[in-house]
Amino acid sequence: ENNYSTHEELQATLQELTDLQQQLEELQSENRTLADDKGLLYESLCEQTEKLGACRNQLESTRQLLLQKEDNDKMDNSEREKKLLDVLKSAQDERDRLESKANDLTSTVDELRTAAETSTREMSLVQERMAFLERTLHTVRMEKEHAERELNDLKNDLSCK
Repeated sequence: ENNYSTHEELQATLQELTDLQQQLEELQSENRTLADDKGLLYESLCEQTEKLGACRNQLESTRQLLLQKEDNDKMDNSEREKKLLDVLKSAQDERDRLESKANDLTSTVDELRTAAETSTREMSLVQERMAFLERTLHTVRMEKEHAERELNDLKNDLSCK
């Protein structure tokens, strides 16, 4: 009966170890995916930041053109101003769009970073649990061997009598 109980304990511990190993592998895979996503988002964020800088430069150049052309003919100036204002409005809209996208990407990167940290903590806990279960498994195996030796000794004692 003791041997059977030890065997059941051993089987349950092995099953839990197997489940934890599978969970660990899944978390490691998820962590790699999150790291890849984070890298892609970071690249995209860098590109959007560069585009935003270019738009700011274009906007500043357009403002300078507006200021330089004030002395031109009023009729010509009005037409140029309209065109320049259209370009300015377009550049401002693009800048706003890129700024919004950059903020979204920053937020997503932060979320991914948090998710990766959570996965890392979970993996650490799973690894600690696995180490504990492996130690428990070793102890149970030793107890089983000891119980089997005692059982054999008792059998030998009974057969000698």
